[in-house]
Amino acid sequence: MAMRRGTLELAAGASCIIGASYLYFGPSEAAERVPTAVDLWALNHHDSTEGKPSIAVLNSSSPAGAASASIGGSTANTTNNPFSAIPANAPSLFDVKIGYVPPASSVGFDGPVALKDTVLGEVLEALNDKVGPHGAYHLCRRKKKGRKGVELGWVPTRAPETEVFPPVSHADTIFHCETPIDCSLNGVCGATRKCSCDPAWTGRHCDVLNVAPTPKSSGYKNSTFASWGGNIIYDDEREEYHLFVAQFVNECPLGLWGSASSIVRATSSSFVGPFNYKETVINAFSHNPTIRKSPYDGRYYLFFIGSGDSTDPPDCRSTPSTLSSRSTSSSIHVSWSETLTGPWSDPSPVEFTDTSEYLCNGHTNPSPHFNPDGSVYLAFQAGSCHEQGHNTGALVGLARAESWDKPFALTSPDPVTPIDWDPIHPVCWAGVDEDPFLWLDERGFHILTHGMCPSGVRQAHYKFSQDGVNWKTSYRQTYHYAVEYDGSSIHAFARVERPQLLFSSYDEKTGYACDPIALVNGVCGLGAGHNRSDFECIFDQLTGMTYTLVRPLGE
Repeated sequence: MAMRRGTLELAAGASCIIGASYLYFGPSEAAERVPTAVDLWALNHHDSTEGKPSIAVLNSSSPAGAASASIGGSTANTTNNPFSAIPANAPSLFDVKIGYVPPASSVGFDGPVALKDTVLGEVLEALNDKVGPHGAYHLCRRKKKGRKGVELGWVPTRAPETEVFPPVSHADTIFHCETPIDCSLNGVCGATRKCSCDPAWTGRHCDVLNVAPTPKSSGYKNSTFASWGGNIIYDDEREEYHLFVAQFVNECPLGLWGSASSIVRATSSSFVGPFNYKETVINAFSHNPTIRKSPYDGRYYLFFIGSGDSTDPPDCRSTPSTLSSRSTSSSIHVSWSETLTGPWSDPSPVEFTDTSEYLCNGHTNPSPHFNPDGSVYLAFQAGSCHEQGHNTGALVGLARAESWDKPFALTSPDPVTPIDWDPIHPVCWAGVDEDPFLWLDERGFHILTHGMCPSGVRQAHYKFSQDGVNWKTSYRQTYHYAVEYDGSSIHAFARVERPQLLFSSYDEKTGYACDPIALVNGVCGLGAGHNRSDFECIFDQLTGMTYTLVRPLGE
């Protein structure tokens, strides 16, 4: 499918964007990143004669139009080529392929440091992958066109997302992997040192979901009651898919989720839907459902927030405009059943044995993984008590219990993604993460979240770990908010949150989840019905309709 590309407002000389390490900015933020003087760079290799790292420094205090370059102890002052002291045969780290060339009207950056006149599809050698302000550029080399010698220059490696569409394809970079971590635990590093991604994943690091077009009828759309995401599980006996989804009672909107949400079950013969309502499983207040089948005892366990015992949920059928948002206790609870159709046990509270400075209160949004021995990992969201000068109200942690009914202990006192993890945006105005979805496979631990850093709007993040303690977070947008429907029509939603996956199967011996085949989200925007606007979705939330979207993954 052809999609509109992201653009980077760097002009004169910044003539290409490579599909690598994307971060997202608004226009003003992109402008602030444009370097106005020559900065620091480092040549990441060892000198062939002394065996010591060789560092080249471009002195930003040099006179305008001039720079000082040094390598291996030698220094050369230049005005037209600040890289003239770098050996022409300096070893490269990897190759990159130009995936986008912005229009000639783009605003450029100062100095002779940019590699000029690159063209789409051109392959360059990268001598270093983190140079310039914030490490946002590659230092690249190519043969001079039509004459002897080589040319060196900076090439930007990050692009802001457009208002609607995702940025340049990540597959445009020729990347050399070394370990499974380089492939984000979603692929194999092959003999050619390139990641071969599992079908559900794409990108040079296998960290972007390979979302396919979906029917307009997909998901769960109740014409009377709004919903906000859920979890699908397959029933082998009935040969049908069950969606456990958060649905708001009495025609209430998303803005009253904290008191009006209940959990219902809907079914479909297809994993993408359409799903049809069958029954209410947990009364208000209950929210953020996620269901798993335990390989230990074969039961189904439904984790959620709330306790389902509200005696006075709001009624929005008569005077919805006069209602104000109110919240009921949202602590984590769990119910179980022998079958997907119930009956379900009374909700039991989930307890924690410890907290930490970063994960200290307000535990919500649970996502469990059951092990064959009956033990359970639980991803969750919590508030922080850390005294930092900005909002840290949404952090994700991981805990473990010997059994679903035993207290959970933190696997680490640190959040999965630390505060200030983004070097470009050290201030996360809406917290860091929320809505975690956890799964384990033979390669390790995985978590999807609705991204809250830096703005909380139109973001999604993916985290991965081999041991459940040491985590990495991808800087790339893991799923996009522009939904492609069958027939090539595209709609961009203002909010696409509560990410959860459906897997083709679970290994009952290991408890591992196998092969994601669908992505489930709660969505809100012009495409959600009732002419709901983006403004209402983000700021008002007390009018209009939301629903639950399902998109297939893979080819």
